[in-house]
Amino acid sequence: MKNMMERAKFVCGGEEGASNVELIIWFSVVFILALALYAFGDDIQGFLSDSGDSVNGLSDQVNDGKLDVDKGRF
Repeated sequence: MKNMMERAKFVCGGEEGASNVELIIWFSVVFILALALYAFGDDIQGFLSDSGDSVNGLSDQVNDGKLDVDKGRF
């Protein structure tokens, strides 16, 4: 175990293991992001669906004349 710790210190301290450490960090970040997207996937999908419905509702209201929108101005 002590030998492994010494090896880890050597790898992290020198240029020889820099790419390995970078890869481990990148994989960790990607894994955490993927885990968050997986965990909150249904909530994100629901939010995007509700927002799309709201935007479509505004478009329908404008087309039906229920919303008075000055064309060319926001």
